[in-house]
Amino acid sequence: MVRENAFKDDAHQRSVITQFDALLDSLSTYQVPPKRKNNTSKLFQLWKQFKTEKVNLAPRGIYLWGTVGCGKTTLMDLFFDCCPFEEKERVHFHSFMQEN
Repeated sequence: MVRENAFKDDAHQRSVITQFDALLDSLSTYQVPPKRKNNTSKLFQLWKQFKTEKVNLAPRGIYLWGTVGCGKTTLMDLFFDCCPFEEKERVHFHSFMQEN
């Protein structure tokens, strides 16, 4: 797209794309842990919350910020379009923050 002059070459945007690529790799290999039956006591569940070891952590997202017109929305739209997942939702920051 840069070669076709659809976009200008921007070092900051290239770094964001690299981060999006790593996030996509993490999301593609992540498996949601199965839910366990609620047979354990509440005390045991509370103890498990304080364990420091976390197994199978979900991939961390990216907080994308910048001035008006720097390409945030375009980069986010391109990333969303590249995600091969059937269940996905694109929500703008302002709408996301207003959700309950």
